[in-house]
Amino acid sequence: MRHYPELEENKFHIYISTNPASRKHGHMFLEFAYISQGSIVHRINGSTEILQTGDYFIIDFGTEHEYHALPGEALSVINLMFYPEFIDRSLASCRGFEDVVNSYLVRFSYRTLRDIPTGKTFHDNDRTVQHILANTVREYADKKPGYMAYIRCLLIEMLIHTMRQIGNDPAKHSMSDTIQQITSYLQVHFAEKITLSDIARQYNYSLPHLSKKFHQETGFGFTEYIQRIRLEQSCRLLEYSDKPICEIAALCGYNDIKSFNRLFQKTIHMTPREFRKRNLP
Repeated sequence: MRHYPELEENKFHIYISTNPASRKHGHMFLEFAYISQGSIVHRINGSTEILQTGDYFIIDFGTEHEYHALPGEALSVINLMFYPEFIDRSLASCRGFEDVVNSYLVRFSYRTLRDIPTGKTFHDNDRTVQHILANTVREYADKKPGYMAYIRCLLIEMLIHTMRQIGNDPAKHSMSDTIQQITSYLQVHFAEKITLSDIARQYNYSLPHLSKKFHQETGFGFTEYIQRIRLEQSCRLLEYSDKPICEIAALCGYNDIKSFNRLFQKTIHMTPREFRKRNLP
């Protein structure tokens, strides 16, 4: 397995390969690979496909794949390698592409997709992805001020564009007005003491019915949904502010610092202090 120091340092790295073949391998990071020149025979998950210029695919953690160029063709493959926390620091403990799709910044519900995106071949028919990639490669090479933040925005744009290709009919899977109102309210008032029972009474629903409806439409239980918002916000405050950890806990709805530390470590797999130290500029 090849080691990439830049990937470990920045949680993101670009590698442009012209090798005519890549032996079967897997890796403990996410990979976005785009065929910018030539054609390859690609083997993954027991299937074999011929990919041409403009085709691309996403490789998940631990997934093994291999490819070789067709004879007589020059090959160039642009590889974007990244960890989930490059998209959002709150994903530091996540090791799967599904978490990236469901993240606060991408916000594209994984359960609404027609196909599993990892290992699938996508076609850049209108060259939208090619244009985004060109900007990404240029930013990575020039390293102007703020280039990593800009690359993050470009990567998110590329991922959303890709997920749209396999998204189901929005009319079949979009949230109802009631759940949209509830989730919008939670995004603003997440630090307050909110119970599903109070919301059920407000909307004149029985508690069991609203609980089931909320889970069906968001993919999360009510308590889990609030905890995710609170932890995402606490990660941002830990990274981008110098507020004391006890103050951050309170701002995110945790009055008991011990409970906050315990939940943070259980979910993120490091303490708030370790998270802040790890993400210092």
